[in-house]
Amino acid sequence: MRSGAPQPGGTVPITWAQANLGALVRWTARTRERTVITNHGIPAAALISAEELAYLEDATLARHQVGEQDSGERRRSMPNGPANGSGRAVP
Repeated sequence: MRSGAPQPGGTVPITWAQANLGALVRWTARTRERTVITNHGIPAAALISAEELAYLEDATLARHQVGEQDSGERRRSMPNGPANGSGRAVP
């Protein structure tokens, strides 16, 4: 990566990311730091390591599974199930 240019781990313009993609990917994999890529100064995407992605996917799945369990427990604790706003029970 050229000196004086934006550095990964913060925010970089899309043109800089495009010109330095290989180095940016290697840096992200090695340091596990996020880099936000902007398009005309507006955040457009983020580059994260594959390890961080796997962690986020696992955490999302776990949170989703806990939510399903909680929802099922609430439904079973209500005599006619939860209401859907119309006053009718939802299966």
